[in-house]
Amino acid sequence: MASSSRRRIPEFELVMLGGGGVGKSAITIQFMQSRFEVNWDPTIEDTYRKTAVVDRVEAMLAITDTAGQEEYRLMRPGYLRSAQGFLLVYDITSRQSFNEVNKFHEEILQTKDLATYPAVVLLGNKVDLADRRAVRTSEGEELARRFKCQFMECSAKFRENIDEAFHSVVRAVRKYNHKSILDRTADLLAGEDGPERPHYGEEEHKGGCCLIS
Repeated sequence: MASSSRRRIPEFELVMLGGGGVGKSAITIQFMQSRFEVNWDPTIEDTYRKTAVVDRVEAMLAITDTAGQEEYRLMRPGYLRSAQGFLLVYDITSRQSFNEVNKFHEEILQTKDLATYPAVVLLGNKVDLADRRAVRTSEGEELARRFKCQFMECSAKFRENIDEAFHSVVRAVRKYNHKSILDRTADLLAGEDGPERPHYGEEEHKGGCCLIS
């Protein structure tokens, strides 16, 4: 008789965010299928599922690849509310795409109603086009400090830092969830009359940043 106590793999809802043409779909396809998709129609919404082993622990990744174009902005709050982690992508050859990252990050904070949200990886794509670079690595690092999130650069074409980016956001979600559980447990132990503890990400409402991991 089959066992009724099969171990459940924890699921992580992740969302790809960034302007149109920055390579969100190419990054996702490279992670999912280990291939570089050259000709890809603009995305409205695609969803993918993949089991990954992160730090020797299995995780089910449910990835939503979203449209970056402004006309699809009203669709995004639904994805953002349920998502646990975000890959915030820009194109290192496009100053405009780097500037647009701020509005996507602000949408995350507004939807989550938090001052900071650490389960984010800021990702500068297309390092294979370094001769056309318009955004310095140091600028990406500085923006990640303001966002209080992790940062790396990648190449969807050559699969550079692709697995690392997804694994990093899973780690960030795990850390965030663990810290939230500890805070709630401490509140329960303190009792109703105990001192109120700030929850992770809510210490400063709408201000401040975190270090790059």
